[in-house]
Amino acid sequence: MTDMSMNEALIAAQQEIRFAKQDAKNPHFNSQFASFQSVHHSVIPVLNKHGFSVIFTTIFEGGLFQLLAHLTYRDGSKLVSSFPLPTAFDRPQVLGSALSYGKRYLLMGLAAIHSTADDDDGNAACEQPTAAEKTSAVTEKALAKLTDAISASDIDEANKLVALIKLRESEKAVAKGTAARAVKMFSEAFPSGDA
Repeated sequence: MTDMSMNEALIAAQQEIRFAKQDAKNPHFNSQFASFQSVHHSVIPVLNKHGFSVIFTTIFEGGLFQLLAHLTYRDGSKLVSSFPLPTAFDRPQVLGSALSYGKRYLLMGLAAIHSTADDDDGNAACEQPTAAEKTSAVTEKALAKLTDAISASDIDEANKLVALIKLRESEKAVAKGTAARAVKMFSEAFPSGDA
C-alpha cells in the first residue's frame, strides 16, 4: 500500500463502510436503532484495513465526565471527539447507558455513517426524573408562582393558585402538605382575604 495521508485513508475507508444495521429496539419510543455492536461491526474492520484504530477513554474535567473517541492513523496522527456524560455517581446504570450511547454515536460520527433508517434511541441515555423528583419540581414551581403573585399583591391570582395547588395535591401532583403551605402563605400576605 502506498503512503496516504490520514484524510486520504479516511476517504478510502468511508467509501467502503456500509450502513449500520438496526438490530435493537427502544421500547420507550417504539423504534429500532443500530446497537453499538452493529456499528462496531460495520465500521471497525474497514477502518482497521485502512490503518486506523479506535479507542474510547473517559476523563473527568471541570466537574464533568466526558467520553473520548480516539481515531488514530498508522502514522500517529489522530482525531479526538468527545461526548458529555451525566455525573450519575449514584446510578451506574445511567452512566453505563450513556457510555454505550456515546460510543455508538461517536463511532458513527467519526466514520460519517448512519444506520439504515432514522435512529431515535436517545431515551436510554437521558436521565429520567423519578416520580418524587417530578412531584418536587411541580411543587416548587407552584409555590414560586404563588410567591410571585403575592409579591405583586395580586390577590385574585394568588387565590386561583391556592385553589390549583389544592387540586394538584388531591391528584398527588404536588407534595403532601403543599396546600397547607400555600394557604398559610396566602393568609399571611392577605390577612383579610379568603383562600
